[in-house]
Amino acid sequence: MIDMTGQVKTKIEEYDIKIFDHHKVEAKKQEGDYVFFCEQMVVFIYRDDSISVAFQATTKPDEAANLALIINEIPDVDLNIMESFIYCDNEKLICGDDAYDLVRKTIKDEGAKECMREATYTHLLNSNYCHEC
Repeated sequence: MIDMTGQVKTKIEEYDIKIFDHHKVEAKKQEGDYVFFCEQMVVFIYRDDSISVAFQATTKPDEAANLALIINEIPDVDLNIMESFIYCDNEKLICGDDAYDLVRKTIKDEGAKECMREATYTHLLNSNYCHEC
């Protein structure tokens, strides 16, 4: 297990993937497992030398594929891809289709806010009298 954890860490560092945190899993049922929290993914290493990877819902498909190929370069590894995830504002983890729905909603809301801001600025510029300096 330690060897697999070291191989994963070496492979992640080889490709300059930012690691935010990593630690052993402390749950009794999963004792001996290990997890890496990276910039666009979470990597789970299990005692049976299998690895599972969950990508952030905002990760582009080609980036996710490249990251999966990087992890798959480790010899004798059984790689599993898990559901995508995202954290919402209250630090709650949202997975699967709900994560993609949240991303779409956020993009839509931000777009609407930007349109309103632009319309407000345009209205102010067109309707207010400006004094000459």
